[in-house]
Amino acid sequence: MTEANWQPLAFLPKIGYMINGMLDAAKETYEPLKQIKVHDDYTIKRIFKVTGKQVEDEWMYDEQLSRWMEDKELKPEQRTEIQRLQKNMEKLKQINIKILEIAEEHKNKTIEKVLSKSDAEIGLDFLLGKLK
Repeated sequence: MTEANWQPLAFLPKIGYMINGMLDAAKETYEPLKQIKVHDDYTIKRIFKVTGKQVEDEWMYDEQLSRWMEDKELKPEQRTEIQRLQKNMEKLKQINIKILEIAEEHKNKTIEKVLSKSDAEIGLDFLLGKLK
């Protein structure tokens, strides 16, 4: 687990930029990923690496936002922004779970793995419903 370096409230715009950027990137990854039926090894490995790292660090963003919400001098607009970012974190987590589920589902069905099989193995996989 990564060690956290908690930030002052002045860092809110930067954290907001980071969370919004991660959410946008996750959406951009998820949409085409869910439509493609066969992926390559590199893409699947990259998804596990990048999205997996992001999932490992989600707790830090949640905790930072929670700490700021406890600040007694929090202005109403700051509270509203933190609440919006907390909702974005929930969306990000849901999308990341879906991305990792797709990667897990496809890790044994990559282009390289399919091409390494004989015609008979591919036919059997198709009949058994392993390939669609």
